[in-house]
Amino acid sequence: MRITVDGLIFGRQRVGGISRMWCEWLRRLPDAGVDVDLVLPLGAPAEVRCIVRSNRLAVRAIHDPFFWPKRYFERTAVRAALLNRLYVPRKCRLFHSTYFSTLQRRGVQTVVSLYDMILERLYADSPNPWVHWGIAIKRRSLENADCIAAISEHT
Repeated sequence: MRITVDGLIFGRQRVGGISRMWCEWLRRLPDAGVDVDLVLPLGAPAEVRCIVRSNRLAVRAIHDPFFWPKRYFERTAVRAALLNRLYVPRKCRLFHSTYFSTLQRRGVQTVVSLYDMILERLYADSPNPWVHWGIAIKRRSLENADCIAAISEHT
């Protein structure tokens, strides 16, 4: 089976729990018979680049020069259009988002990993517009998902 993974988290977080978890998944998926097309932002951490090099046949990198550390390319509609037009192969049947991106294409099942609800639980009343923007992106991604993978019982 071949899946497409949007490696958005590797552009947002060089070191941390979510990127560490994804590195482990990318290492183990080939052993489970899963081949991965990984949309990888330029400047991704060395660890994930090593995984791609060591599993070249099973994990194929699709480089994403449009990921900048700016919020424009993370907007739901903009990211979906980039993924759909440039990065996700036409024969793709399963898409997994590492950090709340979405793909709106008929015939493609979408999986989103949900890590926590910290923004919603602790900061929903915050006057900070970035908090509300983050909540809105997460909500749209979850609403568009065919499957949500919650990584803990608490989540």
